Amino acid sequence: MDRIYKLISGALADERALPDDFNILRIAQGEEYPVPEDDGIDREFTDEGVRQGEFDAVVSRLPGRFTQHLLVNFRIATILKKGIIAYSDLINAKQGDGSTQKAEKKVKAARAIIDKYETITIADKVLSQVVNLKTPKDKCAAFGRYLAKEGDSILQVKFGLAMLGFFGNYDDKETVMVLGKCEELTYFAAKALSLIIKDEKELSGSLVELASCTKGWGKVAAMLELPDKVKDKAQREWIVAHGNEDVLGLYILAVEAAIKGDLGGLLLEAIDEKKPVEGDVAKGACNIIEGLFQAENVQGADSFTEVPDIGTMLSSFAICVSSGLLSGETAETLVEKLKEKNYVRG
Repeated sequence: MDRIYKLISGALADERALPDDFNILRIAQGEEYPVPEDDGIDREFTDEGVRQGEFDAVVSRLPGRFTQHLLVNFRIATILKKGIIAYSDLINAKQGDGSTQKAEKKVKAARAIIDKYETITIADKVLSQVVNLKTPKDKCAAFGRYLAKEGDSILQVKFGLAMLGFFGNYDDKETVMVLGKCEELTYFAAKALSLIIKDEKELSGSLVELASCTKGWGKVAAMLELPDKVKDKAQREWIVAHGNEDVLGLYILAVEAAIKGDLGGLLLEAIDEKKPVEGDVAKGACNIIEGLFQAENVQGADSFTEVPDIGTMLSSFAICVSSGLLSGETAETLVEKLKEKNYVRG
């Protein structure tokens, strides 16, 4: 199989987002793809099976999260450290040096052990062990870049992204952004960005870019990593306008879009300034409230009660509609539903 990074960057070409039919799981299916065999988890990499990014999204939300045993993590970490040091030796080795064969075997062993486990079940614990083993940070970062750009399995690339979050720096941003536009990798890319980008506005802008380039679980991962208080107004407006538009259902990200886009503040500002809420922002405001209604019928989904100052937000929405600042049949229908539920006064 071609290198994952090469496949993604090639598919991106000069575009901001990957084509709708790009599915790294479908590409991996039928190839000699290493599926972890030690965790007993059944997988089916098909259009009807696991969506890109779905497995990591589900496991990351499990109570206590499924992780490997301490001794397993330590074993992985020791093999990984040997591979990290060996890779550094290979980079610095002279051509024809007979010592390279042993080093190559250690690098191969490190890649093989990574391919045996789902990254989300080992990354944090194993990399913490790697730190405890006093592995040089610069060599860890170099190995992370190697996995991210040269990894020939999805698991290797995921682990490379995790390593860049632990050990990388701002210079790794471009690589992380390219990989993050693939839904299967967005979770790890978003986590890495939150660690290597120190400027809050730039970080939220990068996460918004990933969210704008993804439509499923990748978008969920990017939106969840955004801070609750996004300071940039243009970014907040994008979040309100498009934050919960995805192929999974409006309810999935309705709460996140309401909070991180500060829908309540946007509506209050429109009322204070008598400024119409129009276009994509108006449509997005309706989508968020419709998503909150949908969530009421989905067991375990976050809905109205999870949004701070929900009463003010909904009252402001009703005022905007009644005063003509936010118009349209959808908005009017939503206000009637809010009245029926006693969320706003009739």
